[in-house]
Amino acid sequence: MLENFSFPALQIVDIATEQTGLFFDKLSHKLEGMCKNMGKGALFQKRKTELINAAQNRRSVRAVMKSPNYIRPIIDLWTSDLAFCRAAPPGSELLGHISFLAGTTPRRRLTRLALRELCVLFFVRYDELPGTGLMGQMLVRQLSLYNPSELMYGLDKLIDCKQLFNENGHEYLASIVLNSNRTVLDVAQSYGIPTDNSCFVQRTMQAYYIKKLESLPVNANDPLLDEVRKRELCNQYVNSSLRLGHRVMQILIDKLSAERQKPNELWMDTILAIGGDPRVPMAANGLWWGELKEEQKQRMIEWLSEMDLRIFLQICRDYVAGSDREDLARMYPARELFLNGLFKKKVIRSTRLFLGYNVQQFVARSLQGKNPPYSTRISDASDLAIFYLDLGNAHIVEGSFSFTIKIMDRVPPKSVLTGYHIQIHSRQLRTMLQIQYEEAFPASTNLTSLRHDPRGKWKKKAVMALRSLGVPIVDSDVISSEEFARMW
Repeated sequence: MLENFSFPALQIVDIATEQTGLFFDKLSHKLEGMCKNMGKGALFQKRKTELINAAQNRRSVRAVMKSPNYIRPIIDLWTSDLAFCRAAPPGSELLGHISFLAGTTPRRRLTRLALRELCVLFFVRYDELPGTGLMGQMLVRQLSLYNPSELMYGLDKLIDCKQLFNENGHEYLASIVLNSNRTVLDVAQSYGIPTDNSCFVQRTMQAYYIKKLESLPVNANDPLLDEVRKRELCNQYVNSSLRLGHRVMQILIDKLSAERQKPNELWMDTILAIGGDPRVPMAANGLWWGELKEEQKQRMIEWLSEMDLRIFLQICRDYVAGSDREDLARMYPARELFLNGLFKKKVIRSTRLFLGYNVQQFVARSLQGKNPPYSTRISDASDLAIFYLDLGNAHIVEGSFSFTIKIMDRVPPKSVLTGYHIQIHSRQLRTMLQIQYEEAFPASTNLTSLRHDPRGKWKKKAVMALRSLGVPIVDSDVISSEEFARMW
């Protein structure tokens, strides 16, 4: 029974307009607001205070609830007061007591208003609170005590959808959305599920994105990929350790790996937009790549290395096209064949780019707003590009042009190759690298420096140096028959 309650005067003139549809829309909102405040007078507030005091003083909240009149106050507190939720969570004890109190009423069930408010609590808090599954079972039982014609406040829309009230109810709703041409919000509202600040709706959206991604063909150009990279979405937790962004990265990488495909521009850009470059030891990247399997991280590094190669070769092509030097034009195909040959043999573990300012700007324009792989700025040579390749047993440092290629068995510990710097000076890779190697490993003879020559003899020497370090390649992997003919 509602105490000290009377309907406020409904001022039709305040909400009516000449447009009938608008009139009934505003009337509906006004009635909904009235229902929310129904029965929440002084006695209601007094009972809330009693419950709060019991929780704060670590007394039994159940003992305070001596009549069904305490049911709506405790539901209201669970919905609006997080501190109370933590102190007196809706677990088996209190939910069981609410069922007991409801059974003492003349109709032996929750009132429609209390039932609706408990449903709102379920959908708003969902898995944030303990006892979600228990609460769902209780709601199903209470709904079954009503005939469909008796229900209102949206409860009539829920009575036939018991699947919504289990611990995987959000996945059930997501499957409904996937089989329709409607949005998550539209479908949720059609079932009377609150959508504002609703944990259930958020979980449904996450499940929808995950199911949709899992059903995408490899390298599909779907607008969903532009959606899931948004920070407000990819930062959402889907469980205690993983965020939605983690699941997106896992799904895309695993789908590509399963079909032995390389990512297209959109799929690569989506992974980079969420997780960044896994080769860079930064805190932000650790947040994302630290939760993924090592093989997933290594697969991304492999793809990024090939992206680095494409960028480096494009830089070299652009440099040749912009110059009138025939010797550079003749040497470019040999360098392209050499680097592509190493990648085809799958001997590359990882790569890095060092780029001058003009080159970085060129790369940014070429990618047309997409996320580039990480590169270190060369401060003193705006048109220079340097490409570092880690082959495990060997390391190669190659430059765009007028650069001596270096092959070594180890990286000097004090060189710029061992850390990630914002920028470097070109001499640190042109001349200092060899000096640092000789200082760090004075007894070693495993550093080879080669100048590119038009006849391509440098490639023969490079193959010999790499083979001596245990890299499994032969001349024909990186040298064409035409080049062999020119050498001799």
